[in-house]
Amino acid sequence: METPVIDPAWLISAAWLSGGERSRCAALARERATELADCEPGTRILLAAVDPVAFAAGMAAAWSSPVPVRLFLCSSAWGVADVAHVRDTVAPQRVWVEDESRARWERTTVATACASAPDESEFMIATGGTSGGVRFARHTRASLCAAADGLRTWAGGGALSSVCVLPLHHVSGCMQLVRAWRTRGAVALVAWREVEAGNLPQDLPERVQLSLVPTQLARLLERPAAVAWLRRFETVFLGGAAAWPTLLDAAREARVPLAPCYGMTETAAMIAATRPDEFLASAATPGLEALPHATPTIDADGRIRVRSTSLFLGYWGDDAGTPVDAGEFVTSDLGRIDARGRLHVLGRADGWITTGGEKVDPSVVENTIRASRLATDVAVVAVPDAEWGAIVVACVCGCDEGRLGELQAFVRARLSPHQIPKRWVRLAALPRNAAGKIDRRELTRLVATGESAP
Repeated sequence: METPVIDPAWLISAAWLSGGERSRCAALARERATELADCEPGTRILLAAVDPVAFAAGMAAAWSSPVPVRLFLCSSAWGVADVAHVRDTVAPQRVWVEDESRARWERTTVATACASAPDESEFMIATGGTSGGVRFARHTRASLCAAADGLRTWAGGGALSSVCVLPLHHVSGCMQLVRAWRTRGAVALVAWREVEAGNLPQDLPERVQLSLVPTQLARLLERPAAVAWLRRFETVFLGGAAAWPTLLDAAREARVPLAPCYGMTETAAMIAATRPDEFLASAATPGLEALPHATPTIDADGRIRVRSTSLFLGYWGDDAGTPVDAGEFVTSDLGRIDARGRLHVLGRADGWITTGGEKVDPSVVENTIRASRLATDVAVVAVPDAEWGAIVVACVCGCDEGRLGELQAFVRARLSPHQIPKRWVRLAALPRNAAGKIDRRELTRLVATGESAP
């Protein structure tokens, strides 16, 4: 695929950035671009700036570089083990961070191996799942622009502008930059903590979009001022995790222009979505419409397969070879396609629990617990059991011992017997991996060993 061109001068000027930080962003981007002018092809760069403006400037400089580089998008919040893992597997030659955190990221030894230089720049976006550890999906400007083009066509054309409250090292955050760059739109970088505190930006770009995860949406729906703010957006994309039915009902009742969507790091974010007008007009979620650049199908095992021009090249350092076969990626998600061709995501293929011969989808149990509003966070795992083979264990946060019985009664009234957790564990917080997702392997270990007992 021919590499899409975005005017480097416009990109470095930060004309795409909304708000009062444009001059600073442009200065930082010029500084990074000057640095790249003298680098070797294939230079590996870790970008882990805490400051989102500095992060965006670094990504803009790498994108506009005539020298092909490999830019690894990292989180400044990763723990010591994850940082060490990334340093060792990437062997960075340059580190773009604030001076005070540089020692965390720089290698103390010189790398002995160096990957061959790519023909074009690659953007390594962190991904993770229940397996733990940080992996990087290898994308190019072509694959990222293909995703932006698909969304622009689906949205009816024109510029794609957004208020970004998501981390820029996540695909859902960095793609908001790419969409603006590709379509001459604008991005306002706003800290989620500010939005959560009620400091809602009022000077919004024209035809602006917002992307949220379910937990963020739930918190905003609790405040009338935030609900009114949400209604000002052309589209509020909702992804990152399964949304529970009562949350979708609340958004529909509040007349929020919600667009539930489905995608992943490997596909450069969303490949299917529900249009806001269709969401608001339906009593239930009507299924997801495939975006123009992607074709989801269901294989014989019920897994969702994706054919798309936005697919990644593979994982960095994966000696087993690329998981993309002839332009198609086999996901770990189960789904179905209805008579209208709409995609319905049913859950994770690798996450179902077999207990007493019955299959349990953990997301069904988790969504029921969330619907009670008696817990602030929840995860359901399985632990081995001599009688049942495995038992369903519910790990909940924010539910004190006095209300746990009320929560259990709520769940018993709504689930089938085999779905009801046989064990409940109260936690202060759920363990999460470097990508911010629940580390179910670690959670299962804690529950099995009893280390998680409050």
